[in-house]
Amino acid sequence: MNINTQAGIGHEAQRAAQEHAPSGQGGDRDQRGREDGEDFQSLYEESFQDIREGNIITGEVVKIEKGIVFVDIGYKSEGEVSLSEFRDSEGNITVKQGDRVEVVLVRKTNEKGYPVLSRSRIGDVRRRKTIEEAFHKGRPVRGKIISPVKGGYTVDIGLRAFLPGSQVDIFPSRGPGEWTGTEHEFRILSYDRKDDNIVVSRKALLEKERERQRAETLKQIQEGAILKGVIKRIMDYGLLVDLGAVLGLVHITNASWGKTRNLAKSFKAGDEVSVKVLSFTPDKERISLGMKQLLPDPWPEIEKKYPVGAKVEAPVVAVKKYGAFVELEEGVEALIPTTGLSGTRRIVHPSQAVNVGDMVEAVVTGVDSEKRQISLSIKDLYPKPESD
Repeated sequence: MNINTQAGIGHEAQRAAQEHAPSGQGGDRDQRGREDGEDFQSLYEESFQDIREGNIITGEVVKIEKGIVFVDIGYKSEGEVSLSEFRDSEGNITVKQGDRVEVVLVRKTNEKGYPVLSRSRIGDVRRRKTIEEAFHKGRPVRGKIISPVKGGYTVDIGLRAFLPGSQVDIFPSRGPGEWTGTEHEFRILSYDRKDDNIVVSRKALLEKERERQRAETLKQIQEGAILKGVIKRIMDYGLLVDLGAVLGLVHITNASWGKTRNLAKSFKAGDEVSVKVLSFTPDKERISLGMKQLLPDPWPEIEKKYPVGAKVEAPVVAVKKYGAFVELEEGVEALIPTTGLSGTRRIVHPSQAVNVGDMVEAVVTGVDSEKRQISLSIKDLYPKPESD
């Protein structure tokens, strides 16, 4: 069948459909007319198939011989499909002469002049069409990160795609091995059908969601508000906390009522924390947060808990040139001056008497709740020698 005759076939099919349309005389005749009309309408529509390489086309099986299925797709001559493509998992043939089947036009002409068709490539064509539509309409696609490659990762989204390393996450924190095997949604950044070149991004979707979260979070931020957040980064001077696409800072002095010397020992990135908004500057989006403000301040009642003369036992948490600090309880530290570290010998440096982690017994020698200071003495545990 010559391609130039397709329009003629279409018109003939249309006229035939009109001639066989229901006349209104008799129910059986009306029914037959509708059925014939539908058949011819189907034939009419199929006569305008887009016969291009790579497209899915419907045709009729005209014969099967010598392991070849010949399919009429309305082109110059019947196309050929290997019979093996029409066998089920048990090897049974699933097609016969007269069946209408879907095939992919691989090439319009082979060395014999026949169109080359494929049944097995239908899935690939449909996946490409789905991906192409997702690209043009901006719809996300789901895929699995298969393996790291130079500059990024290979991703399976139905077809192989490339995920640049810079497009994996907003805050890259994992190593390449940790991403392998994980499933995510991606946005298709570029799609070249001819070369099967597909580039995807996870970061683009995260940024879009982050903007939505950002707007929601900013509505909730006001001085005094208590929020949940996730620690993103630990620095010497404080904690950077993600409140939901908005970052705030917990200064080291607001992390605990006590003296926090090493935040990394007490916190780690990824920890979920509760924080209180201490101040918020909307124009600069500067947010000051506090964690200790959610806990009772132990110092107002400290003189009652640790009166002068009381004996205490506590671990050494820091050793300085002028003395050793011990932690009486969370948020409460006390200083043992160098001169009070021993009642039996002269101490030049505190390290001569104690080390960090040592449990020591001492007596309270002074308390100043306003200055948040407590002084202790080990020397005063021992009775003073009698003078002659």
